[in-house]
Amino acid sequence: MPPQGGDFNLVSLIGLFQCRCSAAVSIRSSLSIIFLALLANVGGALVIVKLAVDNQRAIGSAAARRYESYQLADELRQTSDDLTRMARLFVVSGEARFKDYFGAIRDIRDGKMSRPVDYHRIYWDYVTASGQKPRASMSTIAAMVKGSWTMARSMSSGPIPAFSYNSFASRWVR
Repeated sequence: MPPQGGDFNLVSLIGLFQCRCSAAVSIRSSLSIIFLALLANVGGALVIVKLAVDNQRAIGSAAARRYESYQLADELRQTSDDLTRMARLFVVSGEARFKDYFGAIRDIRDGKMSRPVDYHRIYWDYVTASGQKPRASMSTIAAMVKGSWTMARSMSSGPIPAFSYNSFASRWVR
């Protein structure tokens, strides 16, 4: 309580000083609390942004793996179609080249022969039409290894039968 008129004494001066000091301390502590809360919010926001960026990278990697899986599955389907077509062409025409193409497709699929680059495109359409191979080669197994595919179970169970491509495909996982 401030001094009134002629009542100025030391006790009232000390009380006034104490009132001002406690107000200054509470403002300082309030500002410190506000600053720490703001700092915690900024830190939390940075952590959330980092988690979001990491999540986006993981989503991108998963999408790339999914696309590679799609390409390999589509290649298996395409080679199955090509094998069927070559067998039918051989039976209808009797030309030995279609039997040779059949063997080449099977060998590429089994990893015994190098896999042509861009094999997922219409490779065998070019070969049957012109008789020439349009591109360089890489084996299917090498493509799977290059794409970080590994065997799901041991190969010690023996060789994969030539007619069992489903068991072959089911052994490969990322």
